Amino acid sequence: MRFRSFFVTLVALCVLAGAQTQAASLLVVSGQGLPFVRYGGSDWDSMTSLIDSTFTMIDTMPVIDTSTDLSSYDAVWLDQRLSGPSSTISSVEAGKLTAFAAGSGRIVMIGENANWNTWNNSMLDIVGGGTLGGQTWGPASAVTSHFLTQNVSQIFVGGGGEIASGTRTNLFDQDVAALWGNNVVTIMDTNIFSDADTLGGGLSTLDNLQFATNLVQWSANVPEPGTGLMLGMGISILSARRRAGLKRKAA
Repeated sequence: MRFRSFFVTLVALCVLAGAQTQAASLLVVSGQGLPFVRYGGSDWDSMTSLIDSTFTMIDTMPVIDTSTDLSSYDAVWLDQRLSGPSSTISSVEAGKLTAFAAGSGRIVMIGENANWNTWNNSMLDIVGGGTLGGQTWGPASAVTSHFLTQNVSQIFVGGGGEIASGTRTNLFDQDVAALWGNNVVTIMDTNIFSDADTLGGGLSTLDNLQFATNLVQWSANVPEPGTGLMLGMGISILSARRRAGLKRKAA
């Protein structure tokens, strides 16, 4: 009876882990930013493919409006906006994103350098942060142990913005990426994820690709390595107990 109970528990854990991995839906909000460094952009082919292969369902829209139901998504990806009427986050968007983050939904928000200051401050205001218009450049070393920085020693920043205020967990020694609470990540440089060798950086530089992979998997709430390790240990224990039982019967 104890053996059967253990088996049922292990199967339930496997189903739960599989559901976390496969049932992820994403809303990508692409406003009026630079078209080639965002989801679907020509310099983001690899990043777009990474997102597409991780989420089972993806919707896109230019802005979040009163008719948008964020509760039907597991994650929201908010691309940079540079100009036009949507260059700031509206009160409707801010309210819905705040409510979404207060639940279990995860949000990735993309900013840029000082030329995007209006957008950057509008975006960071949602999480109680801000920027003074500084710029980040060159190698940035990971300073926080987290799923987002797993197997990441350094990334190369190709001229990004700088987070200057707010209660956050900085991921690197340059203020280019931060975790706010448990559900929101802000990235202040599109070039980190670019296929092009932009300003000396891009996905092929240092650990940029690993960081991109971690970020996308985190946003989809893919189980952390500890979950897989726990399941692997459980399967090993189950197999050992089964073999022991067979030996006793044979004896």
